[in-house]
Amino acid sequence: MGLLAAVFLMGTVVRALMMGEIGGMVGSAAFVGMFLFGTALGIALLATRRRTPAAWALTGILAGIALMVVLGLTAPSWVHPAYPETAVHFGVALLVLPQLRRR
Repeated sequence: MGLLAAVFLMGTVVRALMMGEIGGMVGSAAFVGMFLFGTALGIALLATRRRTPAAWALTGILAGIALMVVLGLTAPSWVHPAYPETAVHFGVALLVLPQLRRR
């Protein structure tokens, strides 16, 4: 979870410090890394038999990317990376759900 938080922060901090080509490349790499690491975390949670809503949401990033590709081919004006990004945000937010149930 700390890794995903670092990816979120890195994109904003790097763009604020290094406006230009290098900042854009690092920010783009962090944005793509957010999808990659979120999907890897979701698959790892499912592989360890933790079938939590967070695991399904983080694995749903792949469905969001597929939706984005299909929309890009059929309706280009509707393409936006917010579809898989929403799955990342919901998945990270739902990671605390098992701890809340223990209280």
